[in-house]
Amino acid sequence: MRRRQLGFKRKGDGRHQKRIRRPDPSTLHVNPTETNLTGVAGLAPFGAFIRELGVDAALSRSLSRLKTGRSVIYPMAAQMRLLMDSALAGEERVFGIEALAVDPLFVRLAGGVVPSIDTVYRDLCRFDEEALEALHSMVVDHGLDWDADGRPRRQVAEVPFRCSDWPDSVRVIAVRTRDRENGKQIYLWEGLDYTVQVFLTNEPVEAPEDVAARYDLRAGIEPLIGDLKHGWGCGRVPSHSFNANHAALLLKLLTANLMRRYVLDHVPHLASWRTPWLRRALILVPGRLARSARGTKLHVPERSQLARWLN
Repeated sequence: MRRRQLGFKRKGDGRHQKRIRRPDPSTLHVNPTETNLTGVAGLAPFGAFIRELGVDAALSRSLSRLKTGRSVIYPMAAQMRLLMDSALAGEERVFGIEALAVDPLFVRLAGGVVPSIDTVYRDLCRFDEEALEALHSMVVDHGLDWDADGRPRRQVAEVPFRCSDWPDSVRVIAVRTRDRENGKQIYLWEGLDYTVQVFLTNEPVEAPEDVAARYDLRAGIEPLIGDLKHGWGCGRVPSHSFNANHAALLLKLLTANLMRRYVLDHVPHLASWRTPWLRRALILVPGRLARSARGTKLHVPERSQLARWLN
C-alpha cells in the first residue's frame, strides 16, 4: 500500500540491461563544504501551515509574559516552536536540538541561531500553572477534528430508538465520522462521506459524547498510546522539574495534533499511516536552500511525496 501511494517503481527500475556494479566507497571523497543542504525540508510547509492556523501568534500571546525585557534574545514562543520542530524531526529529548543545529533550514527557522540546550532547559522551567493551562487549551483546541469547510469530522448524538424487548435503561448513541485510523471492517459502502458507529449503553446520565469516547477508546487507545510513545517520545522527560516535564509533554501532544491536521488537510490518502512513516514522507525530506536577490527557495527531490503534494 505504501509503495503504491509513493508511486510504485522508481525511475529507471528494470531498464538496465547490464549487470550493476557497486563502486568502492573509499573512492568517494566527502567534502564538508556545502552549507545549503537540509534533511528536514518538510519543516517549511508545515511551519507555514500552523502559522496560518494562528499557532505562532497564540504561543506568543500566552507565553511572552514568562520572559520580558529588552535583554531577551530567545522569546518563549520562538523557543517552543524550536522544540516543536525538533519533535517533528524525530528528536525525543531536548538535547536533540544539538544534532539539528548543523542543519541550515532548522537554523533559519529558529531565527538564525540555535540556543544552547541549557537555555532551552531554563525556559522550560519558567512554566507556571497559568502557562501550562494555556498550552493545554491549545492542545485541546487543535485536537478537535474539522474539515476544510469548517464542518466537524466527528458528530455524536443520542438516537430515540428502543426495541420492544429492551430494558428501559438502554440508550442508543450514534457516532458518525469522516476519517478513521483503523477498523476498516466497519465500512459498509464505498464512496460515502460518513462512517457510522452505534453504541448501546445502560449508563443513565453520562453525556453522549463521553459515552462514545469511552466506548471507542477501549478499541483504539492502545495504538494511539503506542504512536505517542514511540513516534513522539512522550515517555521521555527532559529534566527534574515537574512543570518543565509537563510543558514538554504538552508541546509534543500539540505537535502531534497539528501533524494530524496537516495530514488530513493536505495529504488525506496518508491518514492511516503512523507517525514514523509520515515523518519520513513529509518531514525528513532532503532539500537545498537557494538564496538570491528575490529571496530564498527550497528545492526538494522531484519524486518525493512532499514535492508531489506541493506541485
